[in-house]
Amino acid sequence: MAQAESPTRDDHDACLQERALVSVVANAGIAPFWLIPFTVLVALLTNSENDTARLGWWIGAALVSTILLTAGTSAYRRSAARATNAVADVRSPRWMVRLLRAGLTSMGVVFGMTTWVASPASVEMVMLFAVFPTTAAAIAAMLTAGRRDMFASLLVPMASLSTFTLATSADIRLRGLAVLWVFYSAALTVIHSTLSKTVRTAIALQKTSEDLLAEIERDQIQLTETNTQLAASIEQLTHQATHDALTGLLNRRGMFEALEGLIGEQTTEPVGVLFLDLDRFKSVNDTLGHRGGDHFLRIVSDRIER
Repeated sequence: MAQAESPTRDDHDACLQERALVSVVANAGIAPFWLIPFTVLVALLTNSENDTARLGWWIGAALVSTILLTAGTSAYRRSAARATNAVADVRSPRWMVRLLRAGLTSMGVVFGMTTWVASPASVEMVMLFAVFPTTAAAIAAMLTAGRRDMFASLLVPMASLSTFTLATSADIRLRGLAVLWVFYSAALTVIHSTLSKTVRTAIALQKTSEDLLAEIERDQIQLTETNTQLAASIEQLTHQATHDALTGLLNRRGMFEALEGLIGEQTTEPVGVLFLDLDRFKSVNDTLGHRGGDHFLRIVSDRIER
């Protein structure tokens, strides 16, 4: 019997990556429901102090991000729904992963644009808008735990755009805030790495438990099949020991066992034994051959049995 090949280290890592992606998709699937309302609400509240055109570009970027995120998460969920348990850990298509990255990148652009949107206004307004990407980056570190590529897709455009806008500002406070953004991004990267290790460890333990349960189930099935085959073999051997191989009737041993059982029942019904002998059976073998004689015996035994 051919044995299944043991999974390699690459297969194990790919499985962990795929399972971590499930969590990321579940978390990212919430974004389309609040991204546009968030940008529209902020635009309405700060319309009098911010540039209307920039607010319009910001809402447009949120719309594009919503479309990309919806397309990516929907495609992944449809693919997961079609997958069976046997292929649950198969890698997702590259185009699907790229679409998810594009959606997260676009969301990073939306939050990275916040300081640019508020830059024509007062310094206080820019600092207020700078809270949005910093908060989003902290949340992203937790929601994308286990997938460094997804976290980078979200953090890099967010940090780059925010830092560039703050660093090119004329106000020294905003330039200092740009420096803080650099250190903040580095700290988030370390935090995300730590969270990812924890998540991957938990996923690995879960997969190990599932593999052990599946192996136990396979062993139980195999043991049940072995017991069934053993019972069938024992039944066949018992039948062969007590029945004639040619006619299927009880042989000498089977006859004595059946007779002992009838006598031991202590019934009031009489028990009789009839012995039959075939005269001149040798002539049948000599005339028809042994195969013909065997056929003759089967016919006779069938008639006697009936």
